[in-house]
Amino acid sequence: MLESQLMSNRKLHKKISFYDANSKSTAKLYLDRHHGAKTPLPPNLSPGSQVLLKDDNTDKWTTKGTVVGADIPNSIYVVSTPSGVKRRNRKHLQFQQVKEPNLPTPSQPDEREDSSRKSLTSENIPAPPINSEHVSPPSSQESMTTRPITRSASGFTANKPRRYREEE
Repeated sequence: MLESQLMSNRKLHKKISFYDANSKSTAKLYLDRHHGAKTPLPPNLSPGSQVLLKDDNTDKWTTKGTVVGADIPNSIYVVSTPSGVKRRNRKHLQFQQVKEPNLPTPSQPDEREDSSRKSLTSENIPAPPINSEHVSPPSSQESMTTRPITRSASGFTANKPRRYREEE
């Protein structure tokens, strides 16, 4: 091999490290995908945070608690619950956001609610016009000629096809 074809040590090192990093990231991607690895946990919990603890028997997030202390490098949190103080790993804690009610202030009423209330009052709904001239009681002859309505088991009207209807 000629000396001109040899790569310098620096270029060779860059190329090898690039291929090595690329292959490691690809291997990690497929390993995580195969084993169902979940996304990383959210940031560390601080003392006073409201959390839910996972019950080991039912695998449900049922027990409520408050973080009292934390050993962040080891991912161990001390949680105060109604049944006592417990030490739990970070993966057995779920951050619980406190929902504050969104109430409008008395000085600024919500305009959307006022407009919806106005539109639903009976004063704004016009009554349909009634014309007694167009309404006539059905004659006995008309009621005799109409076909009986057949209803299905679910209550829908079932119209027979024309070939099964009687000749009229």
